[in-house]
Amino acid sequence: SSGAISPHHLEAALEKRTRTGGLGDSQGALPVGARSRGEVDGCPSQHPGAFVRARDFEFPSCGDGPGHGVGVPLRAGTNPLVRAGRGRASGRVPAPDAFQTLRRGRGRFRIIQWDKRSAKYFFDKFDILCLRGQDVLSGTQERIRVSDSEFNVESIALDDSETYRAMRSGELIGIPQSASPAMRQAHVRLRTDNLHDASLVQAGIRPGVGGAVKINELIARRRGKPYTFSHPEFERILGLTYGIIVFQEQVDQLLQTFCGFTSGEAEEMRESIHKRRREDYGAQIKEQILKRIQEQGFSEGVAEQVYEYVAGFKGYGFAQGHALAFAEISIRSIYCQQNYPAEYFAALLTAQPAGYYGPHTLVNEARARGVAILSPCVQRSCETFSVEDFRSRTDPQLLVPRSAIRVGLMQIKGLSKDTCRRILDAKPRGDELATSPVEAVRNAANFSPAEPHMSAGELACGASDPAPQTVARSVSGGQAASSFFEFVARTRPERDELEALLLCGALDALHPNRRAMLWAIPRALDFAHARKEHGGLDLGVPEPEIPDGIADFNAAEKALHERALLDLDVESHLLSFERERIRERGGLTAADARRLPQGVKAFVVGNPIRLRFPPTPSGKCVVFFDLEDETGLLNVTCFDAVYRKYGHAIVCSPYVTVVGRAQDRDGHTAFLAERVFAYAPRLVELASNAASLPHKTADFLVG
Repeated sequence: SSGAISPHHLEAALEKRTRTGGLGDSQGALPVGARSRGEVDGCPSQHPGAFVRARDFEFPSCGDGPGHGVGVPLRAGTNPLVRAGRGRASGRVPAPDAFQTLRRGRGRFRIIQWDKRSAKYFFDKFDILCLRGQDVLSGTQERIRVSDSEFNVESIALDDSETYRAMRSGELIGIPQSASPAMRQAHVRLRTDNLHDASLVQAGIRPGVGGAVKINELIARRRGKPYTFSHPEFERILGLTYGIIVFQEQVDQLLQTFCGFTSGEAEEMRESIHKRRREDYGAQIKEQILKRIQEQGFSEGVAEQVYEYVAGFKGYGFAQGHALAFAEISIRSIYCQQNYPAEYFAALLTAQPAGYYGPHTLVNEARARGVAILSPCVQRSCETFSVEDFRSRTDPQLLVPRSAIRVGLMQIKGLSKDTCRRILDAKPRGDELATSPVEAVRNAANFSPAEPHMSAGELACGASDPAPQTVARSVSGGQAASSFFEFVARTRPERDELEALLLCGALDALHPNRRAMLWAIPRALDFAHARKEHGGLDLGVPEPEIPDGIADFNAAEKALHERALLDLDVESHLLSFERERIRERGGLTAADARRLPQGVKAFVVGNPIRLRFPPTPSGKCVVFFDLEDETGLLNVTCFDAVYRKYGHAIVCSPYVTVVGRAQDRDGHTAFLAERVFAYAPRLVELASNAASLPHKTADFLVG
C-alpha cells in the first residue's frame, strides 16, 4: 500500500497516537505506515496490544489540530503492536520490551535501524510519501479558509475538465510533481484527460532517464498507434497501459500468471532484475523463466514475449500507488492554482523548496497569472507569505479582493529568527496571521462587518499600504513603530540585518528614501543603544533626523537589491529593463517564441536556468535548459556541436542571446539552439552598483 502525507502532518500523527496510548485498541487506528501485523512468525509476542516509550527526546510537536490524525483501521484480532518506526517518528517509538537501538540520523532525527532485506519478510510495508506538495495544499487550504471556511482540498473533484485542459496545455509552472519540462511536455504529448493518464505520466517521467518505462512508445499508442495482444492474459494485465509495462505490479502479475510464482517470489525476482542489472541478471535467468512458463502450459512464443516484458523492465519503476498519489497532488494543485492563484502561490512560496523552480520563477509565474507581488514590510508582513487585497495604483478607488501576495519576512536573506520574531512582536497585536492563517480565521469574528474588504493579509497586517511616517493601530489599540529610529530601537537588529531590511524595501513604510536610511544607520544604532541603556524607556531623548538631499536608489538599483536579498523580483523580472533594447533589435520574448510555427528562426534573450545533461546512448552531449524572461520560460535544446562551441556562454553568463528555430514536439514547442552568445545587460549602465548581477549560473541538473 502507499499514500501521501505532508512531513509535518506525519510527525504530528505519530506524536499524537503514541502520547495518548492509542495503540492498545485493536478496533482503533494507527498512523499510516506505523503498524505491522502482530502475529508474525519470528517476532516477539509478549505484551500484545501494549507499547513502551523508547526514549523521550525533545521534539517540537506540530499540534493535534484537525486533519493531523492520519490512520487506517486495524483488522479485528490483529495485534496492533508497532514493531518499527523509521525517521521522523517524533522521538517516541512504540515497541515491545526488547527494541532496536535508536541511532542519531541527520539533524535532530533519530532512526531505528532495521535490516530491510529481512524485515520485509516479517512486516507489512507502507510507503509514506512525505511530499512538500502536501504542505503546499495544506497551506493553500488554510489561506482559502480565511474567506471560505468550508473549503477542503480533499473535496476537489479529480475529474474536473478544466484541470486536465491545463495539464494538456503544459502550463504547469509551480505544480508539485508536474513542473519539470519533461513532465510538462509529456502531459502535452500524451493529451492527459483523466487521473489514470496523469499517473502514466508520473510513472513514465519521474523515475528519470534511467526509468524502465518506454515513454515514447506509450505516448504513440495513446495517440492511436495500433498494437495487439498475443494472449488474453496480456490484455488483462497490460490493457490499461496500452500493452506496455508501466507499473511495478504488472511485472509481478506477469510472473505470477505465466510462471506460477507466488507474490513474494515474483517481487523478489523483479527486484533482482533491477538491482543486479549491471551484471545482466535478466539474461542469466532467461532459461529458467522460459522453462517455467512452458511448464505452465504456455507456448514458446508466449514465453519469449513474457521474458522480453519482464527482462526489459530493469530500470527504476513506480508502483501504481505512488504514481496515483503523485498525480492526485498535481491535480488538486492545478485546481487551486487556477481558482485561487494568490492563496496557492503564497502557500507554494512559503513551502520552498517545494518543486522544480525557485522563488524568482514562481513569482514571475504568479505575476503572469494576475497576482500582484508586494514587497516585505515590517508593519504588514507576516513571517510567511500572506494574501492581501490590492488597491489599484492607477485608480485608488478600485480594490481587488485577495489578489496580491505580501512577501514574508522569512524570505529576507540574513535576517535571523530572533530578529524576525522581535519584528513580529513589535507589530500591532491584531496580527495573528503572522503565526498562522488559521488564527486569522479564528479571530475574524473580532473584526467589524462594517469593513467589507478585509482580506487575509489585512486581517494580519492592516488594511492598506501605510503612507510614510504614519502610525498603524491594531484592533486592540496597540501602536506600531512610527519612525525608522523607533523601529530600530524596538527590534534591535544587527547592522547587516538592518541594511538588508531597508535595501529590500521592508522599511519603505517608515521612510520613502532607502539610500537616506542607509546613511542614517549609524545614528539609528546609537539611538537604539541609548534607549536600551534606559531600559527601553522613552525619557525624552530626541530622535535623530534622516539626512535630506540624498538621491534615492533608482528603479534598477532597487530591483537588483531585491533580487539579491529576496531571490525574487517584486515589481517585474529583471529582463523587463532590457525589453525595449531587445525589441528594437528584433528579439522575441519567451512567450512569443513559444507560439512560433515549426522551423521559424528567431532570437531570444533570457536567463538560462536549470541546465540538464542527460546521458545519451551515443555518448554525445545534449543540453536542455530553460530560458527565462519576464513572460515566462522557453525550453531550449542544445546538441553536442553547438554546446562545444557556445557552452561557455550558457554556463557562465547571467543572460544569453539564443539564436535558433522553433521545434514542434507533438504539440509542445521547444527551441533548438544554433548559436548562443553572452548578453551584456543594460542594467550595468542603469545601476552604478551592478558590477556583479544577482543571478545564478551553472544551475545544473545532471543525469
